[in-house]
Amino acid sequence: MLIKSPPRQAVSVDWTRATIQAVVNSGVVRQMAQIFFVGMGGFLGSVARYLMVSLVQGASGSSFPFGTLAVNVTGCVAIGGLSELLEAQPFMSGEARAFLVIGLLGGFTTFSAFGNETVN
Repeated sequence: MLIKSPPRQAVSVDWTRATIQAVVNSGVVRQMAQIFFVGMGGFLGSVARYLMVSLVQGASGSSFPFGTLAVNVTGCVAIGGLSELLEAQPFMSGEARAFLVIGLLGGFTTFSAFGNETVN
């Protein structure tokens, strides 16, 4: 026995436009963009951390984690200086600030890397 399904109804273009407009106006798109920028910054910051730790640690020739120390001091100074600058004169968009401070510098100064090196 063959069962026929009811005919599909076409989606109203007005309904679709209204839905898209509601999503855009709700801030979901802006929030997703910030999440994307934080993720990209975190990726680049983590790669920069790896490269700097490798360079400094290789140059020191010591078992003490000088590379981690250099990265964390550099990153903390950069975060502090940039935060102070942005507080005094906000010249950067929210997305750029999320990319740079939270993503890039946050990925660069990750404390978990310090914890891993301490255990190893």
